This record gives sequence, structure tokens and C-alpha cells, in this order.
Amino acid sequence: RGKYNDGIFKQLHTVQPGDEIAVEYADRTVRQFEAVSIHEYTVDETTQKQFDQIPGIDKQLTLITCGGAFIKETNSYEKRIVVIAKGV
Repeated sequence: RGKYNDGIFKQLHTVQPGDEIAVEYADRTVRQFEAVSIHEYTVDETTQKQFDQIPGIDKQLTLITCGGAFIKETNSYEKRIVVIAKGV
């Protein structure tokens, strides 16, 4: 939504394992996912973690948003929240 409004993932930190996540694609089809894990990582850790594939999950969705404290000097947040979900 932009710099001055809440982002689409503002509440991503509230997701819990087992929660359902619906994703609407450009063709208007909707696919369902189930949250498997949620973790908060440093920015450097996220660089690797965003590509991790969980064994046994054929259709994996990884959602990432900012978390932790805002750092004015870098105009960014110190952490990233990573939610991994599986297709159902």
C-alpha cells in the first residue's frame, strides 16, 4: 500500500502454525495453504532462510515481511518475519 499506509503483511506476525492462508492469483483462482512455521530472523539470516525448502512439502509458500525495531539511519527494520506454508 505504500510508505504511509499499512502494508498487506502488517498482521503476518500473528499467523500461527495451522492457520489457513488463501492466495488469489491474477487469473482469480484461489489456492489454499496451511501455515507450517513462523520465525523472526535478522536480515542476514533471512537471505538464506527465504530459499529453504521444507522436506515433504511439494507446494511451499514463503511469505516475508519486516519486523523488529525500525532503524531510522537505514530507513528499514532490523528483522524479518518469515512464514512458511504448505499447499492443501
